[in-house]
Amino acid sequence: MKYKRKNAKLRLAISYPFLMLFLLFCYSLKGQSNDPDIQLQNYFKAPRESIYLHLNKSVFLVGEHIWFSGYVYDKRKGQPFKETTNLHVSLHDNLGKTIKKKVFLAKEGYAHGQLKIDTTYVQGTYYVRATTKWMQNFKEDDSFVQKIEVKSKNSKEAQQQPIENYDVQLLPEGGHLIADIKNTIGVKILDSLGYGVQPSKAEVFDKAGKLLTGTKLFSQGMGKFELIPSLSSSHEVLITFPNGQTVSQVLPKALKKGININLTSNPQKKQVGFVFRTNNGTRSLLKDKSFYFLIHKDGNAKKVEFSFADGEDPTFFLDLKTLDPGVNTITLFNDAGKPILERLFFNSYGVDQNKVTLLSKENQGDSIVVRLKSTIPNTVLSVSVLPQRTKAYDHKDNILSAFLLKPYLSGFVENPGYYFEDFDSSKEYQLDLLLLNQGWSRYRWDNIFAKETPIKNDFEDGFVLLGTLNAIKYREKDNILVHGTKNHPSQSVPIDFEKKQFILHPYFPENGETLRFSLQSKNGKLTKPNMYVKVLGEPLTR
Repeated sequence: MKYKRKNAKLRLAISYPFLMLFLLFCYSLKGQSNDPDIQLQNYFKAPRESIYLHLNKSVFLVGEHIWFSGYVYDKRKGQPFKETTNLHVSLHDNLGKTIKKKVFLAKEGYAHGQLKIDTTYVQGTYYVRATTKWMQNFKEDDSFVQKIEVKSKNSKEAQQQPIENYDVQLLPEGGHLIADIKNTIGVKILDSLGYGVQPSKAEVFDKAGKLLTGTKLFSQGMGKFELIPSLSSSHEVLITFPNGQTVSQVLPKALKKGININLTSNPQKKQVGFVFRTNNGTRSLLKDKSFYFLIHKDGNAKKVEFSFADGEDPTFFLDLKTLDPGVNTITLFNDAGKPILERLFFNSYGVDQNKVTLLSKENQGDSIVVRLKSTIPNTVLSVSVLPQRTKAYDHKDNILSAFLLKPYLSGFVENPGYYFEDFDSSKEYQLDLLLLNQGWSRYRWDNIFAKETPIKNDFEDGFVLLGTLNAIKYREKDNILVHGTKNHPSQSVPIDFEKKQFILHPYFPENGETLRFSLQSKNGKLTKPNMYVKVLGEPLTR
């Protein structure tokens, strides 16, 4: 592995072969059922892809190339997605207009390529998008989108003006603030652009001005606190910033009746615990009713039934090793099968944090040869080589956040890759704050309960080469010889003499390639055919 700069830092995207076992699935969709568990399984019966593009930079000059390595991931199996070979990559301006689009070949879930930023581009914000035809079958758009900046060679760095308008969001765990029981309330502080800000302190006061509690907020502007509100109580959260500026937000009134949830994760004991709480006024109404919850991920679910009949708050402890790695969702249902609250949590058990270490480096002329070691065998690496003090690489995603986090969250996530850099107990706690404040899962239950949408788009597997023969002399055993290309050796293709056609599929021609054909007799003699050829679909891009 060589690169030209001696003083550089490496940006790595790593493929993680997670070892997970799942039931086999088929693409046919069964009839509707009133059981949310069955409907959830049906909704995820067809496989889902996620895509991550490791771009060489985030800031480009006009005339440069956007180089990328692409990874297509099977979320259910936790391994490269091999069925799709056609990766559609496009570039869009800040109004969403498509500027350029190309198709790239993905082999065994991996792809690579480039897009040139030519002189027609103006300075500004652009977006790189990667998708597949298969993704269009589903209501959720799993396309990969990455923001980039294009600058002219004479451009100067704009000075960002300070932002002093803040949005304080108070979000009860599970979605409901219930009177007379302990509630956990998430706090999120955003600036006017929607980015998290870290104040110096956050304090909770009652209506008499008495300080009740406080909470630490992390760099993404998130924290949490616990409170037992009453129906008549009023609480104010006061946020103080380092410059002395303060903003406040009144906590919503507590509900007289309802159920909430409190989750505690203990990675050291490899357990997750949670309790469903309700107050005495609600408990008397629930004693004869049954409830159940699902812990689910990508259609794989565990169902547990319970009741409030014994007067205790139902409490559960589950082994993390029995749950899927990554974002799991707890959804509580009433006896009518209606979802009434939801909580997301991240199971780090089984998420293999691959470590890549530098074994050696050696100067060879104007290059450096480096040797790297990965903790996981057969790891696939993509490397971006940039000056050590570069400001041109500021991507907020990485391969773990793209595959294990973002597909499950609704709404904007400011810096998803942050939570997986130097992952430790502090990052795991902050990741849980994100999930607490992010609310319900991206997979909406009204979509899951709706009538199934048929699969309209099959997996794209290359292109179709269709040849039509004109008036020529041929024998029944003649074939068409398709000469070799970059992606194919030479091969003989039989002729449909009734239609005077031949078809080759899958076929992977590249843009700019010359395709050559010969009429091949049974004794191997080659002659020039009289024919015309169509490639059905856009050719692949080098």
